[in-house]
Amino acid sequence: MVYGDKNRTISDTCDWIERAAHEGADVVLFPELVLSAGYYLGERYHDVAERIPGATTEAIAKKASDCRVYVIAGIAEKVNDGTLFDSAVAFDRKGELLGTYRKTHIYTPTESIFKRGNELPVFQTDFGKIGILICYDLEFPEPARVLTLKGAEIIFHLVADWPHGVPGEFPERIFDVSFRARALENRIVIASCNRIGEDPDLHSSFYGLSRIIGTQGEILAGADRGEKLITASIDLEQARNERQSYDYLLNRRPDLYDQLAANG
Repeated sequence: MVYGDKNRTISDTCDWIERAAHEGADVVLFPELVLSAGYYLGERYHDVAERIPGATTEAIAKKASDCRVYVIAGIAEKVNDGTLFDSAVAFDRKGELLGTYRKTHIYTPTESIFKRGNELPVFQTDFGKIGILICYDLEFPEPARVLTLKGAEIIFHLVADWPHGVPGEFPERIFDVSFRARALENRIVIASCNRIGEDPDLHSSFYGLSRIIGTQGEILAGADRGEKLITASIDLEQARNERQSYDYLLNRRPDLYDQLAANG
């Protein structure tokens, strides 16, 4: 992402799609709000947010079609009444809109401009069902479990996270503990893509650490703190067998979980 420059950001995003396709990728994942060329923009999002479809998503759709890959990327979405959502758009290999996911758990210190989404959809691809979550969403166990119950086999996770405190502690430990736990407790693959680079609005830097996590919580591929393309081959049939052999879903006790749906 090129901070504050949407045109260069879109161009760079298209270049990364080409690189990933050349590496044999089937799905190319980008970070949260990447197509809006900023994160902590507040009221400025009213100027950079776009409707879907729009000029930016059409450019990404064309590149997805040209490269015959799925593409998932974050964008600030504006609907007809001016409401803003922190969204992810997903395009299939033909460049057609597979769907839009709107972030359901808003991190209010930096995202209060956005309205919360109210759905946890799954999307059908030519290799299986997928779910999409954005950053803070995956810090809660419930959304990942709901997507798994709906049949998702991979969760694609768009992130824009930065070090709030001491390196190696929160929130870096969320990457190393919580996100890997989400994969293990649902026996599901999670691909998580975080931003990198300076952000003058935050007076801080995004730290990367993107990773692809297997069904046992193991890191199949990981990036350091630099800009990097990572890939991994996923055997979904093996993942299905593992899920059935140690079946958390089958052995749940929903009759004990009423309080999970209660407020407060």
